This record gives sequence, structure tokens and C-alpha cells, in this order.
Amino acid sequence: MCIRDRYMGSSRNQNLMGGKKKAAKKAKASGEEAGDDDSTNRLLSLYGKKCVELGTTVPAKVREKFNEAIEEGLFLTELNIWDQVGWQGAKALGDALLEIKYEKLTTIRFWKCGIEDNGVRYICNYLKVNKTVETVEFMDNNITSLGCEFLGRLLRQDVESPISVLKLDHNPILSKGVSKLAEGLSMNPTLKVLSLNYCEIDPEGAEPLFQIMIYIKSGLKEVLLKGNNLQNKGVARLLQAIQIAKNLEKVDFADNKVSETLEDGELAKTILQTVSSEKCIVKGYDFSYNNFEEKVTVSYTHLRAHETSLHLVCRLLLEKKKTN
Repeated sequence: MCIRDRYMGSSRNQNLMGGKKKAAKKAKASGEEAGDDDSTNRLLSLYGKKCVELGTTVPAKVREKFNEAIEEGLFLTELNIWDQVGWQGAKALGDALLEIKYEKLTTIRFWKCGIEDNGVRYICNYLKVNKTVETVEFMDNNITSLGCEFLGRLLRQDVESPISVLKLDHNPILSKGVSKLAEGLSMNPTLKVLSLNYCEIDPEGAEPLFQIMIYIKSGLKEVLLKGNNLQNKGVARLLQAIQIAKNLEKVDFADNKVSETLEDGELAKTILQTVSSEKCIVKGYDFSYNNFEEKVTVSYTHLRAHETSLHLVCRLLLEKKKTN
């Protein structure tokens, strides 16, 4: 499956625009300048000029969406880019958005575009002054801890960013990158979804993630960490955070190189303590594609008939593993 298909999923056919523009005549009547209604057209023009200056071009699909919006009298609310635009393309777009002061976007997605850390820097320059963008996805763009540093500054409490969804899947941010994100997210009340799947995070990354998750005013509902290298130590630390978190509903620990004997392993006991806690409100766990093993082979019927609380955790994890 191509990366475009993998990331777009059911949203492939979603319209990227929304929100009718006010007619120029009506704008004059309400005291607004008629020229303000031409912001999408001006944005496309400036974006194109900046692309030329930087030796790149506006992707054909993006230009097509701009033109559709202009012809139909609509504002762009989403920008989905999956072409190899590099940091130059991100800079051209970010600078144009910043100069036009475009306040209609709610979503910005760069999927496998090669924008790297510099590209993140220029988009963040726009996002620092923007108050409408709620979803930011930089998927598979070779972003490192430096890019996370820019995002961490953006997501500080004093910036008051409206971003509620941040996805950085398939970037080598490492645990150092998580620490940079935590500089902002450890006191961020707005973010609801943090997706760091396949980001090469090792057990050291668990501590900054812990700080992000336990913030008393945190609005986080989902933390997605599939395909990292948290191992037993990292997962155990985050299970402690789950018991403290106030709004967390879903956590994905799938494929994190966890190895555990379910009946008497320390991590299994920590899992039991977490899921049994009255304070824990998390309902969605994913431990699939980890190495959970039964010490003694027992039949499913026997397990259900003589099920202890610890066996309950064993059964749930095993059933989850088989389902996946």
C-alpha cells in the first residue's frame, strides 16, 4: 500500500474546503473591505511567487483545490500535501500564510513531503500567530529533535495554540525529540491527540511522556505510541502516568518490544494495578505485537472457570493479541 493510501484512509474523498465567503457587496455593507474576500486568491498568488523564488512549484493537486475554492466562492479549511515539496515548499506556504494572515484553515497535513526540520520551522512561524488550525500532521518527513523543539515552543501554554491533534508518525525524533515536545506539552491544556507511532522512542522517552500525560489540566484523550522501543521499563512508567491522567481514554503500546510472562511478570502486575484502579478512566489499551507468554498452558474453559484478577488481565491481553 502506498504511503498516501495508508495515511489518508477514509478521509481520501473529503472536501478540503468549507465555509462560504461573504459577497463583496455584503462585506462593504458590514464595514469590511471587499478586498478581504479575495484572501484565498491572494494566498495562491503569493504562494506561487514564493515557490518560484525558492526554486520549487505549487503541487498540482494543491493548486487544483485552490482554484476550486476560488471558483466556488469557498475558503480553504484544509491543506493536504503529499508531494515531495521539501523544506522550500513548506517555507513558501508558511511564509505566504503568515503574510496574508489567512485565518480560515483548520487542518494542515504534510505526508512524506521531505520538509524536515526547516520545513517545520516555517510552518510553526505561521502557527504561532494563527488561532484556527486545530490539526497538524507531519507524517514521515525526516523530522528530528530540532523540529520537535520548534513544536514544543509553539505548544507552550503562554502561546495559547488551538492545536488539538498532533501527529508525527514515522519520524526519527527519538527520546530527545519527546523531551523537546514535553517542554511545551507538559503544561498544555489544549492537545487531545498525540500520535508518535514509529518514532524510534526508547525507554528514556517514557519520562518526558510521563510528564506530558500527568499535567493536571491536560486535555489529552489519546496517546499513540505503536512501533517504538519503550520495552518493559518504559511501558511500566507510562502505566503509572495512566493512573494519574484525568482525561486519557486510549493508549497504544503495540509493538514496543515488551517481553513478559503473564502469570508472574512484574509488568503484568502493573497492568493489573492500572486497569483495576478506580481512578483510571482509560478504556482503550493496545498491547498487541508484544511478546506476552503464558508460563503454564491452560485451557480457555479452565481459565474462565477459575479466573483470578491476574488471569483476567492475561486473558484480555491474549485475546487482544489473537484478534490483531
